[in-house]
Amino acid sequence: MFDRFQDYKKIKNSFIEYASSIQLTNPHAITLTLKQRVDNISIDQIIVSINFRHFLNRLNRWFFGNAAERYKKSIQVLPVIESNATTRLHFHAAIERPEHINQMEFDNAIRHCWSKTKWGYNHI
Repeated sequence: MFDRFQDYKKIKNSFIEYASSIQLTNPHAITLTLKQRVDNISIDQIIVSINFRHFLNRLNRWFFGNAAERYKKSIQVLPVIESNATTRLHFHAAIERPEHINQMEFDNAIRHCWSKTKWGYNHI
């Protein structure tokens, strides 16, 4: 029992250190839900991570164009995956809205980019 508590404390401290290293000056909270099955394949943690990375790549390309790939420009994101036995897998994320993007365009970009992922569910 003691080892589990120590492991929990290490993970908690690592997360706090990671979260405080991310500088969000214009954060927005979003929840992104995921489809639980596609083409007779059930979702798992690996698929969730790949799908979220694909979403971020699309979003960065939307906001920064070629500079996203060429100069590694990207928005800051702090994602957390959540699930339990009664709810579908989903993300809660603090995501940075770039200064040059207004709120309406930001919302539209998130909806559009999430809908273009294979596992993105339309409940945002």
